[in-house]
Amino acid sequence: MNIAEYIYYSTFFVTIGLVALAFIKSLSAIQKRKDRFRCIVYFGISSILSGLISGAALFYGVLSLFDFLGHRVSVGHGEILIAAPVFNFGLGAVLAVIGTTLLRWLTPEA
Repeated sequence: MNIAEYIYYSTFFVTIGLVALAFIKSLSAIQKRKDRFRCIVYFGISSILSGLISGAALFYGVLSLFDFLGHRVSVGHGEILIAAPVFNFGLGAVLAVIGTTLLRWLTPEA
């Protein structure tokens, strides 16, 4: 495995961590009697955005940082350059669906 694949897989963990943080924040906001619907919508938006940010900005940023520091990272034919944002966006969308379902299930409707 080369360094580009390590960066690629680490962006998945960053996406999962950001979505988990958004889930905890949304759950605590709902439990503090905030607007349930608004918290669920914000969670969904933040989950998808976290996938886009870690797939595009973080992945390309770390690749650029390695290049800036003089360590050229081999990306093969370039499939990973397209796969990182697409798969992280997909992961964020799937986690958004699961998280919104859990938020609706765990919190009673007022």
